[in-house]
Amino acid sequence: MDELFESCPPMDLAALEEEILGGPLADDNYLFYRSGQADSGWPDADGKPGTMWELHCTACHQPFFEPKRRGFRVSALTSCPQCGAAVAPKRWQLRRTLETRILYFKFQRGEGRQIWLRAYWVVHNFCPSPGDERLEFFEAARYRFADGEAQEWSRAASYFGQERLTVWRRRTRVAGTKWHVNAMSCYSEVYPMYFGEVDSRELQGSCLEYSQLRDAISAGFDLPEYLDFYVRNPMIEYLWKFGLDHLLWEALAGGRRKEFRQAVNLRAKRPKDLLRGLTVSEVQRIRADGAGLGVVRCYQKLKRDGIVTGDTEGWTWAQAVAGQPEAVEWARRYGVDGRALRGYIERQSRRSGRPVRSVLSDHGDYLRQIAGLGNEGGELFPQDLQAAHERLSERQRRLLNRDQNRWFRIRRRLCGWMRWRHDGYLIRPVDSADEIIAEGERQRNCVADYASRHISGKTVILVLRRRSEPGKSWHTVELNPSTLDVRQCRGFRNADAEPEAAEFIEAWTARLKSLRLQNGRHIV
Repeated sequence: MDELFESCPPMDLAALEEEILGGPLADDNYLFYRSGQADSGWPDADGKPGTMWELHCTACHQPFFEPKRRGFRVSALTSCPQCGAAVAPKRWQLRRTLETRILYFKFQRGEGRQIWLRAYWVVHNFCPSPGDERLEFFEAARYRFADGEAQEWSRAASYFGQERLTVWRRRTRVAGTKWHVNAMSCYSEVYPMYFGEVDSRELQGSCLEYSQLRDAISAGFDLPEYLDFYVRNPMIEYLWKFGLDHLLWEALAGGRRKEFRQAVNLRAKRPKDLLRGLTVSEVQRIRADGAGLGVVRCYQKLKRDGIVTGDTEGWTWAQAVAGQPEAVEWARRYGVDGRALRGYIERQSRRSGRPVRSVLSDHGDYLRQIAGLGNEGGELFPQDLQAAHERLSERQRRLLNRDQNRWFRIRRRLCGWMRWRHDGYLIRPVDSADEIIAEGERQRNCVADYASRHISGKTVILVLRRRSEPGKSWHTVELNPSTLDVRQCRGFRNADAEPEAAEFIEAWTARLKSLRLQNGRHIV
């Protein structure tokens, strides 16, 4: 092993054991129980000698007996009947392993400004019998932090259920140690991690004095990775002081280090120069809004290009652009200048009363529609974006429905013999894809989903109207083409058929079946 590894201060394992048992494992106690026979003189519930519950508490280390009685369940106990300590009841099984495993990190002060961090696999074992409680340590990793550098050494253990420690190896990258419940599964649970109390006096004058160590632990950072990043870039201390630690979380936990370095000047000499090109008031706005790296980078670029300044409207525009990058990309494809795009979108926002981000999204959709129509859809900056967007959507929908409408016309001719006017009512097959969509919207039902089944001949969709109001939806009808039975006849919002409609449908289906018998007609 190299000399640097051996320079780590020795660890007082007795003191460490006391620290762990009094800390994370303070309440790690069990109440073992099994059926047992007490010594003579112990009566059962009827006053006669009988079978008892034999118990052992790991908190007071005392065995004792409790009589079996109605309403008493050992498995429901939360505290020891003898000492009152909080316990978890467990069946007394001599051949089954019962243990608690944790990962415990302990800091040590090294030479000069060095800080060492040791990671221990800790096993609180209660086997093979309740009286055999013991605490076992396996050092899994060792980290050294100094000014501008960090090192990690680690070793593996627990091969196929056997505790076999491998040799120490120095790692090329400093990262956190984990201990999986099942090391052979990538989805296995990770044992909980705990950090030993850090004395502020130990950190004074060390390389981690201003690392905001306690805040990093509370925030849930991968601590070795965070400290490695800190000793190489100590200016990140001010991100905590500025209330921008969420940017640091995105960089380390979110894997966005490159974007982080683009936004943050880690070589800055003054705290106010930490975020590239931003003023104090702009940094305060980032903190107030909790803006992420994407918004910060977008704002910095827009400001550098002169598209935004430090006002509220500029910040709103940056948030919109960061949230709708595809819309901006479509504008760039058409050669739209950033300033022109911002001015147009903000005018449309004021005109419609809608948020800037929503209008920008609509404009991106509008430009995409123009491209889909062969750049023949319209001008890039229509006076009324919402109306232009609706016109293109209607045109696009007609083009998409053109092929379907051909099949609807075929079905209309094949099912024309089903049309009937009788007693003030009329029924006919749907004419087109547009009509079936409109019918669903007016009737508040899902009939539009039946379009493909209708044109394939698997079903027949018809509309039932009053002859006095032929353009107004009344009932929607689905007919089985094989049996000529009505599968559904629904009114507004899928209501059951009104009595008049039901009476008409009964007469109509009888007529269809009669025509089929007479003429041998079949629905295609």
